[in-house]
Amino acid sequence: MIIDWKSGQYRQSRCPVCGIGHSKQVLFEITVDHPGQSVLATDVIAFMQCPSCEVRYCDPRRSVDYETADTEGLKYYIEQGAGIDVMLEPLSLVDGRPIKRYLEIGCSFGFAMDYAHRMLGWRVRGFDPGYIAATGKELLDLPIDNAYCEA
Repeated sequence: MIIDWKSGQYRQSRCPVCGIGHSKQVLFEITVDHPGQSVLATDVIAFMQCPSCEVRYCDPRRSVDYETADTEGLKYYIEQGAGIDVMLEPLSLVDGRPIKRYLEIGCSFGFAMDYAHRMLGWRVRGFDPGYIAATGKELLDLPIDNAYCEA
């Protein structure tokens, strides 16, 4: 993987948020090689910024297969990348009203849910289709639906 920081480069792209299709600033590009295929495949993904709404997005846009995307990242996520302080800080800001239930959409491993259940005594439930969530559900014994939250 190669990261190429860009300075002052622009290109045409339609913003996924505001829909404006004029020139956008290219912040950086990532080049990823896929060895092991019959012909070496390379992807170049640009990270853009819309001057109208300031959203940052990648171009071309891709959907992620959340069911399998995290199998390689589980060890890193649990040991370093989870950001537990960021997850738990909002729970410390809850006002004095009595809270009994906690729902988390996109709960990942379930660290915040586990804290809310064990330390605050709340009934918890989470939704996340990813591999990390399935592992957290099993290891922390949490009620995580390993699926997308649907109406």
